[in-house]
Amino acid sequence: MSNLGTLRNNVRLLADVDTTDVSDAEINRFVQNAYEEVLADDQWPFLMARATFSTVVAQAEYASAAIASDVEAHRITQVMAQGVVLAYLPPEQYFKLAPYGQTTASSSTTPSYWTVLQVEKLALWPTPQSIYSVQVVYATVPASLSGDTDTPLLPSRYHHHLEAGALVWVYQKIGDFEAADVKKKEFADGVNNMRDDLLRAQRQTPMVYGGQQERPTLLYRPPMPWEQ
Repeated sequence: MSNLGTLRNNVRLLADVDTTDVSDAEINRFVQNAYEEVLADDQWPFLMARATFSTVVAQAEYASAAIASDVEAHRITQVMAQGVVLAYLPPEQYFKLAPYGQTTASSSTTPSYWTVLQVEKLALWPTPQSIYSVQVVYATVPASLSGDTDTPLLPSRYHHHLEAGALVWVYQKIGDFEAADVKKKEFADGVNNMRDDLLRAQRQTPMVYGGQQERPTLLYRPPMPWEQ
C-alpha cells in the first residue's frame, strides 16, 4: 500500500528528476490530479457506502452534511425510508408538488419519493410528518491527498496507476512530450483495466430467480404523482 510520500518518491525516481526540476509540491499536485481522474467515475465499488439519518417532522429537505461527512447529495444512488426503497422524482416534478415555502404535505404516510436539489440537498416527498429512519446508498467523496501519510482510497494493487498519471504532468513539465504521451496511454490503459477488473462482475453476473435469468425487481414502483 502506498501513501502520498511513497508515490511522490516513486514518481521522482522513475522520472529521474530532483527538486530543482520539479518540486515536491508539484508532484503532490500531479498525483492528486491523477487520483481525481480515477475518481471521476463514481461507480467504483470501493466508493460505495451507506448512511442513516432521522427525518424531522415537517421537513422535506436535508443538507448532505446532515447525512454523512463524505457525501454530496448528487452522488446518492438509493434511498430507503423505514426499509422501503423510494422512487426517484425529477427535481422539476418535486417543485410542482412542493411549492416554495411549503413545509407540509396532506399525507401522513412515509415518504415515497426522493430527489436532489442544488447538489447538496436530499429532498423527500411527501414531507415527513413523523420521525423516520432513512437509509441512503451513495458514492463517497474521498479526502484529497495532502499529507505524506495520506493513502488513496482505491485498492493498493492499483496505486501504481497514479504514478503513471502523475508522470504525464512531470514529463510535460520538463519538456519530454514523447515520454508524456507514452505515460498518458499507460495511465488510460491502467484505469480501463482497473474498470474491467472491478466492474466486470457487476455488469456480467446475472440475477437468477427460480432457475431463470431475470431482471431483478426489488419493489413495485408506485405511480408518479402526475400519473395518478
